[in-house]
Amino acid sequence: MKQKIRQINDSLIRAMSKGYNVYILGFWSLCESIFFPIPPDIGLITLSGINQKKSFYYATITTFTSVVGGIIGYMIGLFLYEHVGKLIISFYGLDNSVDWFFEQFNSNGAFIVFLGGFSPIPYKAVTLASGVAAMDITSFIVYSFISRGLRFFTIATLMYFFGHYAKKWLQNYLAILTLTLAIIAVIGVVILKVMLH
Repeated sequence: MKQKIRQINDSLIRAMSKGYNVYILGFWSLCESIFFPIPPDIGLITLSGINQKKSFYYATITTFTSVVGGIIGYMIGLFLYEHVGKLIISFYGLDNSVDWFFEQFNSNGAFIVFLGGFSPIPYKAVTLASGVAAMDITSFIVYSFISRGLRFFTIATLMYFFGHYAKKWLQNYLAILTLTLAIIAVIGVVILKVMLH
């Protein structure tokens, strides 16, 4: 399975270097929000490495198409979970992620969407679970844009200013970056709740 994913990833990277790179990046990002196993960060890093000056443009494309894919995932969860959503969840072994989302939804639903948009939590699990739980669609879209934008524009900022050095670092430590962002977000929310009370 890992070998197959690596082959798909390499094929996508090669295709991006031959043209239609923005379209491939957008389609990649959209599909990842629904079912695709490879995060679009890799494509964003690749294109930003080729053209640093367009890093923020690529981040915009990635963010927008990711949220569009998220909306599709939400609709699958809302209307087709029994027939389609469960297959996606089971295929990736995300049952525990979805169960955890349901447990947290009543009190922290919006925050879970926010957290899932940039943390190591699979965004596809969040989109499907949000639909199943019939979360307010406006809140889902807003928090998805904020969180996905935070993730992709952080990468774009690093690529824009540090280029090759950032690319090398991100290829090795992307998971650490997303986990760090998630920890900062959790700490921020905890501090905010304490201040409000």
